[in-house]
Amino acid sequence: MAVKRRYYKNDKGEKVFSSWMYDFYDVFGKRHKKSGFKTKAEAEQKEAIVKADYNKGMATSNDNNLKFCEVMEQFIKLHAEIYLKPSTIRGYKDHYNLHLKDFFGNIKLVDITPVIINRFMENKLKEGLSNKSVNHLLTTMELLLIGQ
Repeated sequence: MAVKRRYYKNDKGEKVFSSWMYDFYDVFGKRHKKSGFKTKAEAEQKEAIVKADYNKGMATSNDNNLKFCEVMEQFIKLHAEIYLKPSTIRGYKDHYNLHLKDFFGNIKLVDITPVIINRFMENKLKEGLSNKSVNHLLTTMELLLIGQ
């Protein structure tokens, strides 16, 4: 986490100030940086907004290869096990292991669309799950994909 000046060298090899930038790592160890800010305050303000979005789960990752199973396991490890009761964690783990893992496990997050979610719902209803149970599964997915 840092806001710093970004320098470039001119034709003579001298350091020339160009802009301000922010640079930080998210919970998955992915680096996020952006430059081009005119002032340090502007860079700090944008960094705070972007970090807050990542902490709330509102920002999307630039990593298009993240799979549902990886994110779910990280969610349980980094959020659920810290902030939730053991019975709630057990419920999330059961939802994942019994229902979500088989259907969504190796699907990339960017590939999960409303059509795929509807197909999942249809399959679970055909398997005999009640509407209430399917809604609980969707709520678990919503916590993961949208955040709290």
